[in-house]
Amino acid sequence: MVNSLESVKLRAQEAANRGAQDRSSALRRLDPRQRRALKLFQDSNTITSHDVGLLFGISARAARNLLSAWVGNGFLAVVDPAKKSRKYGIGDEFKSIVGN
Repeated sequence: MVNSLESVKLRAQEAANRGAQDRSSALRRLDPRQRRALKLFQDSNTITSHDVGLLFGISARAARNLLSAWVGNGFLAVVDPAKKSRKYGIGDEFKSIVGN
């Protein structure tokens, strides 16, 4: 029975280590701005261009352009496509990083 429990413990630790490796490889693919933008997802599952503009100190237009590029490369996904209050969520490929 002890051997069985040890085996289960070992497999659980290996699975946890694989999860950490998955996150680190995803993090390596992000540029510095994207890494910094991850902070916005600590409090909410969605962000807006206003949030990004405040974080980086850029204009609303520059924030929208940046968000559009991030949607294009899969970092973000459009959650609410409304024109004035468009909301973005983390892309499927990067959800393991923020845990959402």
